[in-house]
Amino acid sequence: MDCHVHSLFSSDSRTTIDQLKAQARPITLTDHYDIHARQGSDFRFNPTAYFEQLLPVRDDNFLIGVEIGLRQEGDREIRSMLEDYPFDFVLGSVHAPFDAPTKHDFYMDQTFLGMDQLAAQTYYFEEVLRSVEFWPEMDALSHLDYVIRSAQAPGRELLIEPCTDLIEAIFIAMVDRQIVLEVNTRRFSQASFLSDWHGLLKLYRQAGGRQVVLGSDAHSAAGIYRHFDQVGQIIRQYGLERVYFDRRVMKKW
Repeated sequence: MDCHVHSLFSSDSRTTIDQLKAQARPITLTDHYDIHARQGSDFRFNPTAYFEQLLPVRDDNFLIGVEIGLRQEGDREIRSMLEDYPFDFVLGSVHAPFDAPTKHDFYMDQTFLGMDQLAAQTYYFEEVLRSVEFWPEMDALSHLDYVIRSAQAPGRELLIEPCTDLIEAIFIAMVDRQIVLEVNTRRFSQASFLSDWHGLLKLYRQAGGRQVVLGSDAHSAAGIYRHFDQVGQIIRQYGLERVYFDRRVMKKW
């Protein structure tokens, strides 16, 4: 199961539901619901329209999830939506500072301008920890390496050792809340991907993590399942179980 896939219900994708269904591999749709995420775009969908289109085609190989932005702002709206609609899976992502009051996104904004690599990553992991502690509703935490996707962030590899205490605190908070880690394969072609994820998975396992979901973060049908074979070998190396969620219930894949 590819547990991180976007469709035209996300403002940064143009992929139709028919195109996703046609590729005939099991996926969980996780379109963005991220309040005030980016300047000039509405990073959320109409949940009623979402389910009107998706429920008729939902089956064991096409599940309905959501990628929520883990910010303090809009928490009542998001929590109400999660209660009112029958999502299979809730994926949480830290795209912006926890308490930023306006449109903001680490990927596009200049949050890290003037910071060195360690300061930028320390700040990012602190925001992730705050978000995890505030959002126990999510099933999995997405792309923990998001900080180095930003063109504004210094460095292109995670500083695992100097950030160990923060990363361990994130994983302990996740395990306490029964939140699993997503291994996001989008950066696989970058040189630091393997060393970054070896470091993260080692700490996750030591903190008590036992399950992961695998997500391509595909914004087109062609990106689904990209690099899953190679990343699956890393997951097995650390004795982690690959899972997915169906009606918010964890299942082994």
